[in-house]
Amino acid sequence: ETLREMISLRRHWACRVPMSKLRTFWLPFYFPLWGAIEEDHIHVAVQYQFVFHVEEGHVIGASAYPIRSKFQFARPNTVLNMHGVVRFFDGP
Repeated sequence: ETLREMISLRRHWACRVPMSKLRTFWLPFYFPLWGAIEEDHIHVAVQYQFVFHVEEGHVIGASAYPIRSKFQFARPNTVLNMHGVVRFFDGP
């Protein structure tokens, strides 16, 4: 049910990344799920792009977004295998 709510944008998956190696401060960002809801199963996008903006060794921005290329069939108790490319940009 949680995945159905996330795909329908009624619930969000919030994540955090450390802003530096000290792990004193954490930057929040949302991980959007995209898919198609069927009566007895769902199809979930499993390929993502992860983007981080870094300035002077500190993460100052983060984002994740789905790519429309690979979907996984899912029912309750299914393990989703999500993956993607990570990109770092220098500066804002």
